[in-house]
Parts: sequence; structure tokens; C-alpha cells
Amino acid sequence: MSTSHHTENLRLSRRALLVTIQHELRSPVLNIIGFARVLRDEGSQVYNNDLGEILQASNNLLELVDDFLEHGPTSRSNIPDPHDIDTLSRLRHDLRGPVNIIRGYVEFLLELAAARHDTRVERDLRRIYWLTESMLGVVNRLTREIDFDANKEKSLEIIHPELRLVTQALRTLESLETNTEVQAIPARVLVVDDDEQSCDLLCRHLRKEGHEVEVAKNGRKALHMLRSDYFDIVLLDIFMPELNGYQVLVEMKKHKRLRQIPVIMISTLDDVDSMVRCIELGADEYLPKSFNPAMLRARLAASLEKKRLRDRERHYLEQIRMERERSERLLLDILPNAIVERLKNGEKTIADDVAEVTVLFCDIVGFTEFSARLSAAEVVRRLNEIFLQFDTLVEKHGLEKIKTIGDAYLVVGGLPGSNPDHAQAIAKLALDMQDTMADLNNFYPEPLEFRTGIHTGPIVAGVIGRKRFTYDVWGNAVNIANRMESHSLPGKIQVSESAHELLQHAFLLEYRGNLPIKGAGEMATYFLNGQR
Repeated sequence: MSTSHHTENLRLSRRALLVTIQHELRSPVLNIIGFARVLRDEGSQVYNNDLGEILQASNNLLELVDDFLEHGPTSRSNIPDPHDIDTLSRLRHDLRGPVNIIRGYVEFLLELAAARHDTRVERDLRRIYWLTESMLGVVNRLTREIDFDANKEKSLEIIHPELRLVTQALRTLESLETNTEVQAIPARVLVVDDDEQSCDLLCRHLRKEGHEVEVAKNGRKALHMLRSDYFDIVLLDIFMPELNGYQVLVEMKKHKRLRQIPVIMISTLDDVDSMVRCIELGADEYLPKSFNPAMLRARLAASLEKKRLRDRERHYLEQIRMERERSERLLLDILPNAIVERLKNGEKTIADDVAEVTVLFCDIVGFTEFSARLSAAEVVRRLNEIFLQFDTLVEKHGLEKIKTIGDAYLVVGGLPGSNPDHAQAIAKLALDMQDTMADLNNFYPEPLEFRTGIHTGPIVAGVIGRKRFTYDVWGNAVNIANRMESHSLPGKIQVSESAHELLQHAFLLEYRGNLPIKGAGEMATYFLNGQR
């Protein structure tokens, strides 16, 4: 093994040792504090005073550990020699004071919990006691002599077997740090802070990273700028005149557009309660004013990346919404509204017996001969022009167009969800269709005429097919309406006896006579000439 390779391995091992020591010393203390808080919040009031003493001693314990990690032989500046036995021995001595306080109160509370038969409290108290033992065990183990000499067989892994995993993780991290070039995404940043010095320092960091920075000296000015301009992210101080940072954050989250802007709170407060409250109010990150520039850069980049992903998500959701609306509009062009809703609600087979509807058939007279004299494009254009006008009239009268069959046009009134006064609505539609054709014929070199038939009766209606499905109607009423049309005269609207009974009081009807109708025998028929 080369000297440089050995030195690198040794450096990584020592850095791994630092990480492991930090974890092994702080974890028990933090867990002691955590269990004591849980007991205080969930237990009986009779324990609270003594739990307060345990928490005070635990915080003293944490201060000793943090001071040791910051200034002792395991600090980053002293990584080459992290096994100073004298310093570790002093730490072990200093820890015994708060540890003994914790143990004393735990033993007293265990007796109290046993007398109250409070097994849950007993269990958590024993955990606290075990954690103090675990912590002292860590310090005792660290005071063993560790041989860093590469020519001897001993290694850090003898005392810390988990160091191999930590070392591998650190090697991966350093590889990423070396090989990954993080490109800052330029952004428009609004800094909200009334402290001129802090604001200037923060803006210089941001501009150095390539960001465009605007400044608001108070919360009210910040809200005005946010409403009138565009910003990618806001760095918001808490203590400001007029409106403080909490109030600005609350106002932003009420606003539909502003609530999408990520907010990083920056404050001299670094207590947990303030951080938690800001996150609950909707802040994305929280930084103390004594921030590390690298930490600011990382959190800013993370917040901007999350915003970019959220913006992309909203864009995709908007596209999906627009496509869904487009699909629904197309579906509504094919099917009645009530049928569309039933399909959306999951109905697989839609078939209805409708006791009474009014059916209208109309057909162009002599269309076969007429179409033979025109090009295909002209035939389609002419039919489309006529039927588009008819479609508008059908919608106006609250009816349902079922389909076109070549040059024939089929409409039904009285289906679920359509006009309940179906007979009168169909009659008005037929008269309007006559007027429309008269207007269109003024522009056609060869006028067209329609025959129209109307009948009232029961039908079956439903959706047929899975691909290119259609909503259709069947039954004797459809057949008779078709016969009314085929037996009618050019330019005339012929109605059956059942339709006549519903229309005679509001419309002008002329008795035509009895006609033999296939499948129905002889029937009385009438011409619809107008409204009364």
C-alpha cells in the first residue's frame, strides 16, 4: 500500500471516529431529554417537579458533551489525535455529577411509580437509567488507548467495529463533494429585514451566487412588493416594524399566488418553538442569523428546487384538468349531460324505459338526386351548414339530438334531464327549423325542402358499444315518427294523433286524414302550421 493511500485511509478513519464519537455521546443524552419530556407531558402532575430536575441535569449533561465535541480532542480541528486520555478522563469525571443527579431522581420516581402501579412510567424511567449507564460506558471505552500506527495490527475498528460502515459512507460523501458540481439556479429573491447590516451581508452572499435581490425594510412593504411583482423565494426576518415576519407569513399563505412562493425564515431566535411555529405557518426553512454561507446556499437551492418541482406539478395538473375538460366537452357533444354524469359515476350498462317522449324526424326531399350533382366536399359542407343551425335550435329548446343518418335528423324530447314539456318544445323546434331552412334557401342556387314527422309515445334509450359508442333510442314511437316523416309532404310537418292531443291547445293543427302506417295500422294525421 502506498504512503499516500495509507494516509488517506487513516484520515478517513479518524474522521469516521469523530462522527462515531459525536453520535455515541450525544444520542444517549438526547434520548434522556426526550423520554423525560414525554413523561412530563403524558404522566401525572405528581412527577413533574422531579422530572424538571432530570431535564435540568440532562441539559447540563448535553452542554458538557457539546463543549467536549467543540473544543476537546474529538473536535474537527483535532482529528489527528482524538484519543487524549487525560481529556476523556476529565469528561468522565465532569459527567458523573449530572449523571448521579439524574439517577437519584430516577430511583426516587421509580419508587413513586411502583406505589402508584404506573407501569408505563416505570418502563420509561428504567430506559433513562439505562441510557446514563450507556453514556458512561461510551466514555470508558473511549479512554482505552487506540493505536494509530499503521505498522501495527491494531486499528480503530477494534474498538469501534461500526467505523468501517461510517468510513465507507464518508468516502461516498467526499466523492460526491469532489465530483458533483452544484450549479446555483439564478432566482429573484426578496429579502425582508430592517437590520441594515444583516440585510447587507445577506444580500452580498446572495448576489455572489448570481441571484437578483430586492429588499423590503418592513413587512407591509414586503407584501406590497410581493403582490405587484414576481419573486422566486422570500428570505423573511421575524422581528420587524409594522408587520412582523409571522404576520407576513400568515398573509402570504392566505393569498392564492403568494402561498406558492417558498419562504425561508431568518432570525436571531434559534429556539425550537420558534422554528416549529414557522414551519406550522408554512415556512419552508428556518435559519438563525448566524448562518453558515454554505448552509444558506444549500437551503436556498433546496427550496428553489422544491418550488420548481411544485410549479412543474401544477403545470401538469393544469394540463390534465384542461384535457379532462376537453374530453368532457367532447363527451357532452356525443351524449346527454345526464348520461355523461352516470358514466362518470361508474355505471357500466345504461338502458332506460321512458314512458313518454316526443320524437322528431326530418329528411331532405330528393337528397340523393341533389347530392349526385355536387362534389363530395360541397355535399358535406351544405349538410354541415344546415345541421349546425339545427344543433343550435335543439340546444335552445332543451332537447336532445340523437343522431344524423345521412340527410336525416333525429331529435327526442322528454328524455331524463331534458325539457319536460317535450311535445311543445319539439313543435317549436320544428317550426324554427322551417324558418331556418327558408333563410338558408335565400343563399342557395337550388332550394332544399324538408319533410318532418312527429310522434309521442314510449321508447327505450341507452348507450351502445365500448368504442365509438353512441346514445340511441328504440321502440315503436321511433318507428312511427319515421313513418310520419316519410308520409309527409315537402315543406310540411306531420304529427300523429298522440302528439296532436298534447299540441292542439297551443298550436295550429290541420287534419290531413287517416293514413295506413306500417306496423301501426290506419292512423289520424295532422299538419302543424304554427302557434296559436
